[in-house]
Amino acid sequence: MVFELVFHDKIKNFEEILLEKANHEKRTKGNGDWLDVAERYLAQKERLKLYPWPEEFNDQIPEEEFPPVMKHIVRNTTITNLYRWGIPGRSTGNHRILYAIHNYHKVILVYYFDKQYNGDIQRQDIQPAEERYLAYCIHNPSLYPIQKGE
Repeated sequence: MVFELVFHDKIKNFEEILLEKANHEKRTKGNGDWLDVAERYLAQKERLKLYPWPEEFNDQIPEEEFPPVMKHIVRNTTITNLYRWGIPGRSTGNHRILYAIHNYHKVILVYYFDKQYNGDIQRQDIQPAEERYLAYCIHNPSLYPIQKGE
């Protein structure tokens, strides 16, 4: 089964900046960190369509990537189906995309940020993702409980 990817504007903006910087780097240097992150992002984005759950996704990672890439977010959130996709970028940043699996056929990419701290993702980074996903659910209701305690 192939999952449909649905992108929030913040994810689209990250993707545009990433590809712009990677193309610039390719023209000027031939290779570098932005190009490496862009190539990894594109490969992982395709893999996400087939394996959105962290266990399956991480089992498919080639050894040259930096596992674990995907994790289920269980702390600092009220949503049960929220996940994080981590893309370490050396000098480009520590990129994080938060997403939700919706009705077992869509992956809703809801929030991007550059994680500048160690440890769990903090509440201020999770809250915008939750708000965007719950807003998505207003017009596309979830078929199963998505919030803790429902």
